[in-house]
Amino acid sequence: MTIPTASVSRATEVVITATYRGDSKPVQIRLFANGALPGGGGGGGGGSSLNIPSTVTAFALLGSSGVTCTASTVVGDVGSWPLAAITGFPASCSDAGTIHAADSAAQTAHNDLVNVYNSWTQPCQNLATGILDGVTLAPGVYCVPHAASNLNGGTLTLTGSGTHILRFTDTFIMTGASSAISLSGGATCSGTGFQIPTSGTLTGTAVGTFLANTGAVTATNVVLTGRAATFGTAVTMTNATISNAGCN
Repeated sequence: MTIPTASVSRATEVVITATYRGDSKPVQIRLFANGALPGGGGGGGGGSSLNIPSTVTAFALLGSSGVTCTASTVVGDVGSWPLAAITGFPASCSDAGTIHAADSAAQTAHNDLVNVYNSWTQPCQNLATGILDGVTLAPGVYCVPHAASNLNGGTLTLTGSGTHILRFTDTFIMTGASSAISLSGGATCSGTGFQIPTSGTLTGTAVGTFLANTGAVTATNVVLTGRAATFGTAVTMTNATISNAGCN
């Protein structure tokens, strides 16, 4: 039994005696402080970790069939595995990191991120709509229904200390330069994750770890604090600034 409580600093195991119809038995329970539930949970509660391993934290971009960059700036490593097609560096784009073209580091990061993606299976709160303009979400895991575009010039605000995981039905799409994902009230980039079964389109201002399973990640005219990866095809960016600094 898990009881969220503010009376403990992190996690404490206690034994209580439960009595039912004259039969008493010891019961061991674990008490968690608010915001300390492991691995997230439904809406309104969450842990503080996306379970991203150290093999991944250096990466800002990771493709499967390649990474294509035009007129962009990247802070963090750039990799692709199993294909080594990474183009645009340094002729068109700058990278304050290391290029991993189908090397062992890219392979390990790819495999570990697949495991992270597959680990985001916690029970979720179903949102009523996939349109996220003007929506504010407390820590938790949320299942997001399909929308033609999820952010259409508005702001999605993630607030509160803990983990925010958004699990989409298929695509995740930001449209318009004023579209934004904003953090407040103790929410952090390192605790913000987007699970995208197909493809992701980033425009405007975004924050968090974006993992696309089968489709491409397209970043155009976006400032992204965090990282973007796809396990199916390529990452393509144009006029983008992407940095994983402060997101580990």
